[in-house]
Amino acid sequence: MHREKFESLLIFQLGKTFRILSRRADRYFEKFGIPILHDHSPIMIYIFLNGDSFQQSIADAIGRDKSSVQRSVRYLQREGLVKVNGDLYDKRRKKIKLTQKGIEACKKVQRIAAYLNSRILKSLSKDEADSLSATLYKIQKTAVTAKV
Repeated sequence: MHREKFESLLIFQLGKTFRILSRRADRYFEKFGIPILHDHSPIMIYIFLNGDSFQQSIADAIGRDKSSVQRSVRYLQREGLVKVNGDLYDKRRKKIKLTQKGIEACKKVQRIAAYLNSRILKSLSKDEADSLSATLYKIQKTAVTAKV
């Protein structure tokens, strides 16, 4: 496959775009004193929006495997952003709760995400931005349900 053809593949373009956006978010998080990486933010925002949550529920909702979520939760716990509590009936299940520091970090993350979103979509018309969002949602849905 020629380089140009490979680089035009959707999976390549989405991956490259994701890496660029992740690095940009990481720099803003560091600049504003948020001790996380972009990779941690879906976990924190999920808990922020849904309240105390079990690790498996978080993993299912954000589309990551449980071991990946566990590693991120351990990091977030060391940073004082979350607390981990065992389930009364099943010690294997862990419920994750944001600390006050975690709540404040989530508020900053939301502001940074909104800012970056507006800056990135600035070059698109409203119709183009809406179309992009709808198309990405459709791709996500298809990728989850496609038999490959």
